Amino acid sequence: TAAEVFVAGALAKMAATLLTYPVLLVKSRLQASSKSDDSAMRYDGTIDALRRIVREEGYGAFYRGMGTKMTQTVFASALMFAAKEEIVKA
Repeated sequence: TAAEVFVAGALAKMAATLLTYPVLLVKSRLQASSKSDDSAMRYDGTIDALRRIVREEGYGAFYRGMGTKMTQTVFASALMFAAKEEIVKA
């Protein structure tokens, strides 16, 4: 049913977001640091960014702000899967 597909899509997107959010955070930090004039905000690469984030902010920094992203992407993905299911049935 569409409800089952909605729940399955939501759970799948939640798992994917949990795994990929830290990667997106590091990518964003690296992009922002390349434009920064402050040498303390610059990273020397991915490994340096990972180490400094853990050392200076802790592991929780990788998931800070994820609630908003989770709400946005999980709901959108679940709706998309449910809509697709209904379209395929028709």
